[in-house]
Amino acid sequence: MVAGRSVFLILLLLGACAPSPDDLRPEAAPSASHQALTGILPSAEELLPWEVSSPPRYFSAENLWEYINGAAEAYRAAGVVEMVTLEYAAEGAASPVVVEIYQMRATAGSQSIYRKETGAAGRRINIGEEGRLGRGLLAFYQGRYYVKLIAFDTSPALEAALEKIASVLAKRIKD
Repeated sequence: MVAGRSVFLILLLLGACAPSPDDLRPEAAPSASHQALTGILPSAEELLPWEVSSPPRYFSAENLWEYINGAAEAYRAAGVVEMVTLEYAAEGAASPVVVEIYQMRATAGSQSIYRKETGAAGRRINIGEEGRLGRGLLAFYQGRYYVKLIAFDTSPALEAALEKIASVLAKRIKD
């Protein structure tokens, strides 16, 4: 019985020292340092019938591994400063669209990540300085920004939606 109480007390103390789930979450609201990324996010009217279906989540270079564990070091090496991700959905759409916007220190970093992630996959599209679309992925870079849109379906209608959303994002990048 004493051993059982000891184990219970140890587990209780360990739980008290562990970070709470709130401590592990990325920032839910933009801080002053996120203004550049927040300014790129379109208004609801610009993307109709697509609507934001999840709040924006912000990550810095220091905690990017929480979002893209295996690839975070490549982004850090390319000079990632911070990123924002959010999801859009539309009634009747086969899939939501996940948007990731990475702000890099320099254009060379956004170009480097873009080329590593896309290679020659998909077809070239006229969005940003260079863009590609294929198999539910649209990626482009523009200045210091690397933008990736991911859908979990590859229908022509969803690819058209990816292009529409990406075009709006590209127009909002002022770099």
